[in-house]
Amino acid sequence: METQVNRNAEVGDGKPPIPQLPKAKLKALSAVSPARSAAKLFLYFGALITFGVAIELSPSWPVQLGFQLLMGLLFAHGLELQHELLHRNMLRSSRLSRLFGVLVGAPMLVSFTHYKIQHLHHHRKVGTDQDAEIFGYDASQLTTVPGFVARAWNLSRIPAFALTLIGIAQNSYPELATSKRLKSNLRTEYLLLGALATAGAVAVIQLQATTILNVWFVPWLVFGELFHFLIELPEHIGCDRSDPNPLRNTRSYKTTAFWSYVANGNNFHIEHHLWPSIAIHNLREAHRYISEARAEHIETSLRAALASVWRATRRSNKELHQS
Repeated sequence: METQVNRNAEVGDGKPPIPQLPKAKLKALSAVSPARSAAKLFLYFGALITFGVAIELSPSWPVQLGFQLLMGLLFAHGLELQHELLHRNMLRSSRLSRLFGVLVGAPMLVSFTHYKIQHLHHHRKVGTDQDAEIFGYDASQLTTVPGFVARAWNLSRIPAFALTLIGIAQNSYPELATSKRLKSNLRTEYLLLGALATAGAVAVIQLQATTILNVWFVPWLVFGELFHFLIELPEHIGCDRSDPNPLRNTRSYKTTAFWSYVANGNNFHIEHHLWPSIAIHNLREAHRYISEARAEHIETSLRAALASVWRATRRSNKELHQS
C-alpha cells in the first residue's frame, strides 16, 4: 500500500489523521478519460429519449409508471453527472462542462453555475459553521416519518427556485456570486430554466399537453427528487459536522455496481472530499487508500448508510428534547 499518513495534517482531536496519496498516484487517478466521459453522456441522453418514447407508447398506466420511475432515476443521475462536470472530472473544457452541465441539470431545474459555486464553497467549508450546500437537508426535519417523507420529495425546491429567479431578475444574486461573469452566467441559466418551466406549466394547464406532464413533471416530482434525496442523504448527516476532517465529517458506503453508477460514485464520498480531483471512475480504487486511515463512517450498503442517518437524527432529536 502506497498510502502515506500525514501526521501533520491531523485536525480536530488529532485522530484519525488524513492520508496523503503520492503525487504520481494522485495524478494518475485524476486523469480524465474522454472515451468514458463521452460514453456516459451518450448513455444519459440516449436513455432520456428511450424512456420518453417508452412513456408515451406504454400500453397501460402501470407500465407507464414504471418507465416514469426509470426517468426519475435518470434525472437524479443527471444531477450527479452535473456534479462531476462542475469539478471538471469529466471534461477539461470549462465551456463544454458548463454546456453539458446546464443540459443534464435542466430536467430538475438546477443551475449549473449556482450548484458549482455553492458546492465548491461546501468543499472548502465542510466541518465549519460556514458550510452550506445547495441541496441541504436539515437533520432536524428528518426525525419523524412525516418529516422524512416531506424532505424526501423536497417540493420546497420549487418555491426556492422561483424566489432565486425573481431575485436575480431584480439584480439580487446569491451571496457567493461575487464576479460579473458568475452573475451573468447565473442570470442566463435561471432565465432559461424559468422560461422552460413556465412554458411547460402553461402547456400542461392551458393546452392539456399530457406528454410534458408524463415525460417531465411526473418523473421529476414523483420520483426524481426522491431518488436524488437517497443519493445525497448519506453524505454528511450523522457525522461530526464540527470537524473539518473528511474521515470524521463524511460517510462512504459500499453498494451494488448499478447504484454506484446511478449515484455516479457518490457512495465514495469520503474519498471525494479527500481528493476532489480524482476522476469519478477511480474513486473505487481510492477507497483502498482510506482503509488504514480509520475513517469513522464507512457502511456496508446503502441501506446501512440510511439506517445510520436515521439513528443519528433520532438520537439528536432525543438529546435535544432532554436538554
